[in-house]
Amino acid sequence: MRMRDVLWQIWLNCGYFLTVAASGFFLYKLCAPFVRPRNGRFWRVLLFLTLAGSTGMVIWIGDPNLLYTLPVYFALFLLATRGDWVGRLAVCIILFCLEMSVCALLDTYVERINRNALYDVLVRLARPLVFGPLWLLLRRRLPRRGIGGRRGPDGPLPVPSDPENGGADAGGGRPFVGPPADLGLRRVPAGLSL
Repeated sequence: MRMRDVLWQIWLNCGYFLTVAASGFFLYKLCAPFVRPRNGRFWRVLLFLTLAGSTGMVIWIGDPNLLYTLPVYFALFLLATRGDWVGRLAVCIILFCLEMSVCALLDTYVERINRNALYDVLVRLARPLVFGPLWLLLRRRLPRRGIGGRRGPDGPLPVPSDPENGGADAGGGRPFVGPPADLGLRRVPAGLSL
């Protein structure tokens, strides 16, 4: 084996792990506003590895690998997060469907376009190039803090005052009128107009 071939293999393997980590980072950033990881670095790393590892899996449209990945993904995602289980399950299902559909489409159709040795490189680069712009487009629209706080017997408990997100103490105690802060729209103090 020539040195050039060895260096090419090292570059491909390192690039593979970098693209999987990049995809995991973008997906972690997409899901972080909606679920809360358990306390501790271990749980955050487990959530990141769950998201990243599932994007590294090769899957084609109609492939049964999806069914083998589903229970492991759900178990690890639900173990790594805390809060209302219905909300966590909903976010888990949404992210799983997003990840698997993007990966299946890329794996299936890039193979049909390019059957030579660059297929693996193109597919691995395409995943962060899909998840990255998706996060960049949505990041200002995502809520700053996690959703799914504590629940009381009659529903969610009130959120404590938070001046940063338009809570009761923002603006000198004046009440705010307008849409919720998580829509990305500006809040206006009562009595003022735009």
